[in-house]
Amino acid sequence: MVLQIKFLFRCPRRNGYSCVTTSYNNGLIAAAESGLEPSCHIYSMPGKRMIADFKMNTTLKCMGLAFSRDGKYLVILGGLPDFNITIYDIENKKFLITDSHTLKYRQEFISVKFNPRSKNEFAILSEHKVQFYTILPAF
Repeated sequence: MVLQIKFLFRCPRRNGYSCVTTSYNNGLIAAAESGLEPSCHIYSMPGKRMIADFKMNTTLKCMGLAFSRDGKYLVILGGLPDFNITIYDIENKKFLITDSHTLKYRQEFISVKFNPRSKNEFAILSEHKVQFYTILPAF
């Protein structure tokens, strides 16, 4: 077997990307830049068209990304120094307004995943803990 690079996304910044995730059901790829005030780029596949480009709510880099199963939301875990947890609404091209949440157990972070049965639930895995979150509508 031989692996071949079919296409290459170049990061517009010199620092490159720090994190990537895919939405299998919706053909989306999200890549998070590294460096001061990083942006996130979301591409639609197989056409390789950028459908979103936005500044993330973190200072230096992203530690984790995950799409909801329906591809509507992207959860973003910021890294040093703020460790913000934010959710981007891809359809409406804006962040959900939520209470401020920061990542606990920062040194032990492993991954973040949405519940495959609900676009409103996700979990953050650390070495010794699993934190469960629910996105609730606010009025």
